[in-house]
Amino acid sequence: AVMARHNSNFVIVARTDALGINGLDDAIRRAESYADAGADVLYVEAPRTTEEIETIAGRLGHRAPLLINMGEGGKTPIIAANTLAEIGYSIIAYPSTLFIPMIEGMKKGLEKIHSQQFQDDKKILSVIDMAEMLNLDRWIKIDQDIPAG
Repeated sequence: AVMARHNSNFVIVARTDALGINGLDDAIRRAESYADAGADVLYVEAPRTTEEIETIAGRLGHRAPLLINMGEGGKTPIIAANTLAEIGYSIIAYPSTLFIPMIEGMKKGLEKIHSQQFQDDKKILSVIDMAEMLNLDRWIKIDQDIPAG
């Protein structure tokens, strides 16, 4: 991937899932190999304890920026972002933190559709409010400024 990269803005995140199968030392050895090969970010998936999280940071943090996944209900204990930063993680993914409440909102919307109850609900954003909140005008301009092809 490093040799095939044509754009210096393209970031290569090297992930290993070896920890759960082969143990911490093998996962770290693999991540070290990724760093040696030129990976920009190292990601050891699913540390199971705070000690493993700290060991990964201690052994790899000097090699490249580290990514950690804080997914509720996963194998990794949830730790505050500022603590993770102090330990040595620069990138923290929260894959389900927004996704779970989003699904709950969709479920409520589907229940409205099913029950045919479309009365004005002040808890739901209007399309205009949503566009403003997402700064949609800015994103449309960015999209228009990108050359085609």
